[in-house]
Amino acid sequence: MWCAGLAHNHLIVASGYTVRLAFDAADPTRTSIQIQLSVADLIVDDSVIKDRWYPRLQKLDVWGDSYRGMGQEDREDVRTNMLDEEQLYADSFPTIEVRSTTIEARDAARGDTNFSYEVLLAVTIRGETVHRPFVARYEIEDETLIVEALGVFYFTDFGIEPYSKFLGTVRNKNEFHLYLYLRALPL
Repeated sequence: MWCAGLAHNHLIVASGYTVRLAFDAADPTRTSIQIQLSVADLIVDDSVIKDRWYPRLQKLDVWGDSYRGMGQEDREDVRTNMLDEEQLYADSFPTIEVRSTTIEARDAARGDTNFSYEVLLAVTIRGETVHRPFVARYEIEDETLIVEALGVFYFTDFGIEPYSKFLGTVRNKNEFHLYLYLRALPL
């Protein structure tokens, strides 16, 4: 997940989560997914994670400009503001939930990647559930299922005014992208 600010983008990554995935290789449209992630475990602008994922997000045309590094103090400020009651309100809404509702075969391209499916995902943030179509694809590599999906949301969809301070001279855009990349082994 990422959001854009005045001077640069932020990369926010889930580190505490549970995933329930039922994949049907014979008919991927029968696949279901449920994800629950801990808001308190979100990682903000980690340079190692950025170095790993920036090239992929750039190829998907999600993150076109370069990114700049942030010091630990700035990262902590962003995290504090992100978890505040005006934003994610982590104290009252400790989880974000994502679940698939429907999956259809539908070709689409994002950047240099072809996606074969459209997944309608229900995403719940701060108790507000929003349904959005995501482009999705899967591949099986050495018995490992790889799922990749991408969709666009707006903070205001969830009743959140984008972060702003200094009379709006520093602020986040309303739009943010939610990017899912999962690797799963059969049980």
